Amino acid sequence: MVINEKDQGRSILLDIARTIGTLLIILAHVGAPDVVNEIRCFDVVLLVFVSGYCINIRGYGTYLWKRFKRLVFPAWILLVVLFCATWVACLVFNKEQIYSATKIIKSFFFLNGGIGFIWIVRIYLGIAILTPVLVQVNNCIKNDIAILAFSVTFILLNSFIARRYSTDNTSALYYIVEILAYSSIALLGYRYKQLRKIRFLNGIRYGVALLLISLICSIAFFCSIGFRPNEYKYPPVEPYLFYGIFVTALIFLVFNNVHISRKTALENAISKFSMLSYDTYLVHIFALSIFDLLEEIIKNTVDWKIKYLAVLVLSLIGAIVLDRIKILLKKKFVRA
Repeated sequence: MVINEKDQGRSILLDIARTIGTLLIILAHVGAPDVVNEIRCFDVVLLVFVSGYCINIRGYGTYLWKRFKRLVFPAWILLVVLFCATWVACLVFNKEQIYSATKIIKSFFFLNGGIGFIWIVRIYLGIAILTPVLVQVNNCIKNDIAILAFSVTFILLNSFIARRYSTDNTSALYYIVEILAYSSIALLGYRYKQLRKIRFLNGIRYGVALLLISLICSIAFFCSIGFRPNEYKYPPVEPYLFYGIFVTALIFLVFNNVHISRKTALENAISKFSMLSYDTYLVHIFALSIFDLLEEIIKNTVDWKIKYLAVLVLSLIGAIVLDRIKILLKKKFVRA
């Protein structure tokens, strides 16, 4: 199986989407007010849509190994450093150990019951595993409205199963309905890319249709439950998913015709942050742990806005340092 897709030129669209998604997913972990968390909870859907857009396979095994190296190895390194540092800190400050053996093991397997923030890795891995299925579905359903109808129907059916049968977030069924829900989002992103490559206007039309359908579905649910999408994230079901699709479609339409000129500092900064987004997310877990430990020591809570800025800055600095280390190591091994 060989699939080769290359965009014509480089667009800042994905960089903007990744930047927004990463900034907001970090915001979710600093204790922001409920209203802020409800508004920003489209972040994971946005990032999964981008993941689907970026599907590019040159041999399934090679693709899976590349994704595994990119996603899992950095996460494992972070976990080793985090758990070792926390263990030492608890000894130094004479505190009870924060992480149990069970939590540590589950964290390394990216399961619920682990440290929590790392669950996004299993979503990306699940989508990578199901990529051939997504590509086949996309190729079999030629009509754009039909694939939107398929995705909406699939989300509704999957959500029905999730609500009724997967209340235990440690069950196999929970993980199945979760990855199927996010895979349906990745499929929408993959189709958007295909249409945008064929003809620019096709992508616009598809984005508008996606926007309108998700808006109608979101309004239908919010009229009965109120605006509470974040409460329907675990497992991901209709209100959360349709709201995420709506905002994602809006972002892609707004920035659809923006292209990198490499002339402004802002464009360069967004592109650099996008490239470091995954590492920034991983490092923010470590930064959060430091803040949580400090708050426990000083017996006081830091304002969420200050905490967010501090965690973001520390995480970005850490990601930049890691990037420099990777570059130096690559140069050393290449020369050797």
